[in-house]
Amino acid sequence: MHASTRPTLFALLLFFISPIAAAEHNFYAGIQAGYSSVDMEKIGLDDDVNGQIYAGYMFNDWFGMELGYTDLGAFEFEGENPDDDSIDFAGAHLGITLEGKFTDTINVFAKLGVFGVRSEISSNDPTDKELDNNGTGLYYQVGLAYPVVNFMDITFSWQTFQNIDTLDLISDLQTDLNLYDLGVRFRF
Repeated sequence: MHASTRPTLFALLLFFISPIAAAEHNFYAGIQAGYSSVDMEKIGLDDDVNGQIYAGYMFNDWFGMELGYTDLGAFEFEGENPDDDSIDFAGAHLGITLEGKFTDTINVFAKLGVFGVRSEISSNDPTDKELDNNGTGLYYQVGLAYPVVNFMDITFSWQTFQNIDTLDLISDLQTDLNLYDLGVRFRF
């Protein structure tokens, strides 16, 4: 290595490491729950509740990555016998997180990524068989975080899971799910 390239490499190394070293509370983990609504073509489904756990790492003050698991809800079919059949969605997600100051005390965040989901139709009728399907799709989320103490935030967010593939379950239908959640996030 030439002596003239060493200062350049050292400067580049400092450029990329300094935001990582300066960031406080790089790791975070949280839990959230709330209201789920589903949009499925030609089929009516009742709304339900959801729950999510997640963990992530912030590489600097505004950029990070996250991994989580979400139970999107078990939605009952509307109609003559709404208690007979339901479709359940649950899965894991991996994505990027962007976060910044909205005000002096409130942060705004956005998340974008991919998820793997398992869809399952179940019935109370013993003659019906259960159907299930695995698929992938995109999700995005926007929200606000209010720091209660130095290491804990209260969060409120809207999240959508787009184009859940229910092809094997219900003849070529795409499903979108919207979640409105309240949660708590711990930074360490």
